[in-house]
Amino acid sequence: MKYLILFLLILPSTISAQRASINERPIELTEKDVDAIEQEINNINLDEFNTSTGVVKNGRTTANDQNLLGLRGFMRPLLTDLTAQMGYEVSYAHLVRDMWIEAFANIINAKFRTIGDPSQLTGDREEINETSESINSFGLGFGYRSHYIQGLLDNKRLGELISAYLTYYSMSEAYTQTSYSGVGIRTDFGIFHRSSESTQLAMRLSYNLAPLTHAPEFEGQTHNERSLTLSWVSLGVDLSFYF
Repeated sequence: MKYLILFLLILPSTISAQRASINERPIELTEKDVDAIEQEINNINLDEFNTSTGVVKNGRTTANDQNLLGLRGFMRPLLTDLTAQMGYEVSYAHLVRDMWIEAFANIINAKFRTIGDPSQLTGDREEINETSESINSFGLGFGYRSHYIQGLLDNKRLGELISAYLTYYSMSEAYTQTSYSGVGIRTDFGIFHRSSESTQLAMRLSYNLAPLTHAPEFEGQTHNERSLTLSWVSLGVDLSFYF
């Protein structure tokens, strides 16, 4: 009898210890599980509440996003000198897991003073500064979307975008009548608003660094003598379409 009583006393503590051991056991997630969690975090719920009927249109999220076509206009981010740098751009992006593979082509018209140092060219610096230049660029890179700003502004349709591109630049410099080209980089940071299931509005800042050179004009001309380094920041507004 005493052994039965002892067994009944020990049994609850044994069961509790086993349950605690099970609860403390780490949950093992597969790569597929991790991908699903990341996708859910990055999705935006596009549910709409109809105030007149009280009905919620549900089932609409950004989970099916695959391709993005964008149109962009940009200018110099300085209120007193906006038109000294203006341009337009078309872009395409494709989603691979949680990263976007992106490509763009654009053209910018700018006063030289907004993109470079006139001391790099030979001539009157004031004239060089006010010379209108036209730059073409093509880029390929990667982008990422996040949604940390949603918690700050309490708007579920907002998000951040970060992109980086390897970019080819070409310019026919108007003051010296010399053609320059080269490969540089561009980085973007912006805020977007998902206005509907298929459209998005965004504002972004872009930084460009373009180390350019022209063809040798005579034998023995050094690389430094042929170089022209340009850099600038632009402010753009995007209208993009998902499909």
